[in-house]
Amino acid sequence: MILMAVDPAITAGAIVIYDDDKIKLLLAISFKHKGKQTQEKRLSFLYDLANENCNDVDHIIAEKQFVDIMSQSYGAVAAAAGKNNLTITKFAPKQWMKILTGSGKCTKQDTENYIKENYNYLYEQIPELERNEHVFDACGMLLAYIKQQGLE
Repeated sequence: MILMAVDPAITAGAIVIYDDDKIKLLLAISFKHKGKQTQEKRLSFLYDLANENCNDVDHIIAEKQFVDIMSQSYGAVAAAAGKNNLTITKFAPKQWMKILTGSGKCTKQDTENYIKENYNYLYEQIPELERNEHVFDACGMLLAYIKQQGLE
């Protein structure tokens, strides 16, 4: 099963496509580039990235926050899922953290450390320059979904 995990955020984010214990694609996203300063342009960019990378994907996992601007980012990912007839699993941050680590009160550093210690094969596939909180959040959601569904 090919999975896409998306950490949609305000100024940055990440998309990870995963299949058979391997990262097929990792996109660390920055919205700070010229031309992406408005929320509408950031949402359009996120939608386009998710939509363009849905080929062969079976399921999408995305973080859903309840802050208005973050909900809009989730909406862009959900629209791409709908356009490609894909189902989407949404996780609140504390929800996926609890499934993955047993605690919903993890810090960003705790998530990275947990992945490094428990899923080192995945950690080692992430290029050092791409290791940031958004990439680890996307990987954390992905691993939580795999664990929740019994796909390990």
